Formats: sequence, structure tokens, C-alpha cells
Amino acid sequence: MDRNVDLMKSKTNRDKMFRDYWHRVFFKAMGFCNKEIESKRIAVVNSWSEQSPGHVHLRGLADAVKAGVRLGGAMPFEINVLGPCSGLAETWTDLAYYDLPQREIILNSIETAIKVGACEGWVGLCTCDKIVPAMIMAAIRINKPCIIVTGGPMLPGYYKNDWVAVGKGASIIYDKALSNSLDFNSLDEVTYAAGNACGSCAELTTGNSMQIITEALGLALPGSSMIPGAIALKTISAKEAGLQIMNLVEKDLKPKDIVTEASMKNAMAVEMAVAGGTNSIVHMQAIAYEGNFDITMDTWSEVSRKIPTLCSIAPSGPHSLIDFYEAGGVPALMNEIKDFLNIDSLTVSGKTLGENISNYMKPNDEVIRSVENPIYHEGSIAILKGNLAPRGAVIRHTIVKDKALLKKSYNAKVFNSFEDALDSIYTGKEKKVETGDIVVCRYEGPRGGPAMAEILIVVQALSAMQMKGVAVLTDGRFSGLTSDFPAIGHVCPEALVGGTLAIVEDGDIIELDVPNRKIELKISKDEIEKRKEVLEPIKEKRATGVLNIYRKLALQADRGACWDTQ
Repeated sequence: MDRNVDLMKSKTNRDKMFRDYWHRVFFKAMGFCNKEIESKRIAVVNSWSEQSPGHVHLRGLADAVKAGVRLGGAMPFEINVLGPCSGLAETWTDLAYYDLPQREIILNSIETAIKVGACEGWVGLCTCDKIVPAMIMAAIRINKPCIIVTGGPMLPGYYKNDWVAVGKGASIIYDKALSNSLDFNSLDEVTYAAGNACGSCAELTTGNSMQIITEALGLALPGSSMIPGAIALKTISAKEAGLQIMNLVEKDLKPKDIVTEASMKNAMAVEMAVAGGTNSIVHMQAIAYEGNFDITMDTWSEVSRKIPTLCSIAPSGPHSLIDFYEAGGVPALMNEIKDFLNIDSLTVSGKTLGENISNYMKPNDEVIRSVENPIYHEGSIAILKGNLAPRGAVIRHTIVKDKALLKKSYNAKVFNSFEDALDSIYTGKEKKVETGDIVVCRYEGPRGGPAMAEILIVVQALSAMQMKGVAVLTDGRFSGLTSDFPAIGHVCPEALVGGTLAIVEDGDIIELDVPNRKIELKISKDEIEKRKEVLEPIKEKRATGVLNIYRKLALQADRGACWDTQ
């Protein structure tokens, strides 16, 4: 039999043969028919799991996306990627350390799945903290037509005439447990109310901040990110995303056409106006690293200085994200701050941002304030600099009820891990934390943590012990549920790599000045250098497996604490 060898001399022909025939065998073995196999293919990348209320409903949303893809005349196929929330960790240590390593794992697993997935485009389904930024980073890295469908917030429950969700519920349980007033009935009442429905927390946590940012960047359909996870409109929106991905494929509209420095600054403005969580900054810096955008901590500071805070969503105020959604959500907020935005930025709707938001008016001026009547005249997150953080530190000042604590000199109480700080707060042994102290939790950064620990538990301990007038300072991070106390995180450079945080001693005075964006250790430059010269290297925390891999590859917080892959 003659062989048409000339056919295979062209790489284009070889690739076409591979796709047309090799792929046919694989898809046929999974039950796809010829008409499907010969259609355009859309990967549905799903982070569904039964480890998180934010993800348990994504299986159903994936079916809705696939229905939309089929309505658009294409063949969907589903890929599952690791997507648990750390909330079900075995210990506080596991809870603290695995978030950012998971972000990097999810990012790389999506890259590998799509690279071998033979698709013209893809739709990502995600809800919580590190999973949402991982999908955004993957979209940029792969740069193939993509829409992100977010799972949305949960509907809050009610306990003693007030709405309650994960953050409030946990605080109530801690307080009752420590006051010996927690019985099974009250535990059951609170947990039932707080775990009322699927979706992410009803407070403005990291996961919700990142869902909002996804829409603000233009990667989610307008108005979709804050649709609650438990209502039918979320299913309809997922079907619309399945239909719309086909339009992006036809137009060859890719993530790098949408996520630009201009749209990044749009998202940063929304983050400041909505009073989002501080983890958004480390995730956005990782996105900036992935896209090679010139976005620095100084850029954040400039945005913070000019964008007013318009929302008071818990933990920065009384409202839930359902209130925010019903007030018009992200499009209504963006319409209110449109004079600060680049409204010509493209979005996955195929339209510009300006076209998307033009018809959204906010019906509730209390939930989304006007620019003329803001809650604060500047953004909700302040970037601090000084000899303790020459490359920056972050604080979400809107969560602090006593504003006098934002401009104050504190007495340092220094701990080389958050576990040591917890022991001291709860037992008072060795060092007693008192009013006027700043609890320094160091060696918790990207390299020292060993994975930039999230130390919400330290703030919860201070609250549970009813301490007042205390601040927390760390090279680690804080959960979006952090409230009440000045919580300064992301100190950069971190202690392990020679940051000034490493030489702070008990009794040192640390001056916090949020209005002027400063954080200073009140000793001389000569004394700082002298202490650094005699500083003994600390024994690194033991880390194995992915924590050890993460530590070896992680960049500093101001660059996103992501793996250095470029």
C-alpha cells in the first residue's frame, strides 16, 4: 500500500491528524458521538469538592455550563482540579500554611490539564480564596478564550435577630466556649444558621473579594459574581457563560486582551471601594507577576489614596454580601466610581466595561454609598512603609472600630511563630500580652512560614480573651474574616530573608501611623545595623512535601508570594 508521506511533512498536517484521529479514539471510549467529536471543544474546569460549601454546588453549575456550551453548538468536557477550602484542615497549623501552596498547585494543574485538553476555549468554576486567583493566573498563562464562573456567596441565616454566616458564627461559638456557656443546643443553633446554604461566606472574605475582582477584571459576565450560590439565577448565569464562551472562541478574544494593566487598576479600585480583604493584594500581585504587569505596592498606595470606600460589608460594617448583591452588586459599584475607571477595557461579555455598567443603578444608597457621600474618603486598605517594611505592609483599616488605634505607638511583644503567640495570649506564661502591645508574629512569611501563614487565629484569640487596645504585626497574612484589631500583614521583606522584623526585641516601640501610611521601629539606623550584625540564624521550621517545595520557590509578598516560574 502506498504511503502519503508528503502529508506528514507539514507540522500543521501532523497536528491535524493527531487531533482528528488519535483524539477520536479517546473521546469515543468515553461515550462521545461523532457529531460531538467533530465540533469545537470547550473544557469545563471544575473545582468541585465536598470539602467546602463554596464548592459543593459547582457540580450542578458545571452541568449548566455544559448545557450552555451544547446550546452554542460545541462539545463540552469536564476536568476536575484540586479545589478544597482549608476550612476543614485537621489542625490550625494546616489551616494556616496550605492556602498559597494550593494556589500554585491549582494553577499548575490547570495549565497541564488545558495543555493536554485539546480545546478551543475553557470555562473555570471556582469560589474560594486561593482557587479563584489560581484560575485567573491560569487564564493569563494559557491565554486561550476563557470565562470564569464564580460560585457566589451563601445566603445568611439568622440567630437571635441578626444575620449570621461563617465569620460571625465562629465568633459566637468561641465566645460561648470560653465563657462556659456553650451547650449542644446553642452550638447546633449557631452552626445551622451560619451554615445555612451552599456558597462562600456571606462576609467580605478573601474568596468573595476575589470573586468580585474576577468580575471587575472582566473575566466573569457582568453582574454574575455575587449571584448567591443557592438561587436559580446562578444556574441561568452559568448557562449564559457556556453560550458566551463560543462567542469568545469565534472572535478569538483571549484573557490577555481583557486582563491588562488598565483592567488591573479597575479591579484594584473596586477592591478599595468595596472594602475587600488584604489577601486580595498578594493574589493580585501574583496575577501581575503572571501577566508581567507593572503593578507595585506603590501602585496600590496611589489607588488607595484616590478611591473612596463606599461599602460597609462585614467585617467592615453591618451589611452582608446579599445586601450588596441586591443593591446592584459589582456593576452598580463600578458605575458609581466610573470616573476613576478605564471604561474602555474589554470584558468577556464582548462589550467594554462602560457598556456593561451603563444600565446599572444602585437602589440602596446605604449599602453602596455615593462618591459624594463615602464612608471613608480613601480606600479601605492602606499600604504602609518604613524601616520595618521598606517594601510594604498592608492593613485593612475599615475593620478597626477604635480609630485611635490606627495612629499609635505600641510596645512590642515578639514571637517567632503564631503558635507561640497563641500560647502566650491564652496562658499568660513567659510573656503576658496587655493593652498597648503589638503582637509581633514573625518567621511566618513566604519562605519562613513555611508558606506565608494566615494567622486569623491570633486575632480571634485576642477577641476571645476580650483584650483591648492591642495590634498584630506579621510577615504572614490575615483572613478576610479578621476584624476589630489593627492587623498589619505582608511585612516585606520577611524576617527569614533579613527583614528588619527579625531584629525587633521585646519592649521596642513600634509606631503605627495609618493616616500617613507609616510603620516604624523606633530605634536608630545604627542600632538596626548593629542588631543585624549579631543576629543568629534561626532554625527553619521543618517542612516536607509541597510546603518545602513552596518555600524554595516562593517570591516575597510584594511580588505575590507565588512560585518564581519565569
